[in-house]
Amino acid sequence: MATYVIGDIHNSIKKLDKLLTLISPTMQDQIFFLGDLFDRGGADPDPVGVYHRISGLNTNEKWIRGNHDQLFAEYTNFYYEPAEKKRNGVRVYRYNSFDLMRKRLISDF
Repeated sequence: MATYVIGDIHNSIKKLDKLLTLISPTMQDQIFFLGDLFDRGGADPDPVGVYHRISGLNTNEKWIRGNHDQLFAEYTNFYYEPAEKKRNGVRVYRYNSFDLMRKRLISDF
């Protein structure tokens, strides 16, 4: 059994996949994700892909929200909480995660 700690992925599915390939976790391994999995991102930002990849691991994983993850969660709740007609007045999210998530989720259907 091995224990791994991963943080600051910032929407990079390539970075996450590279790390997971490098460590090749098994069902007996434990992975701690120490936050900032979302927001910003370089050439390959994919918050939905990062979420699905981590959720699909056959390991014992624990998540700790980083400040970017918290901002993203709060904005998502804030955006979807009011009725749709009231969303027009909601400020734009400062990073690309929210728009990427919406586009990806809508195109998946």
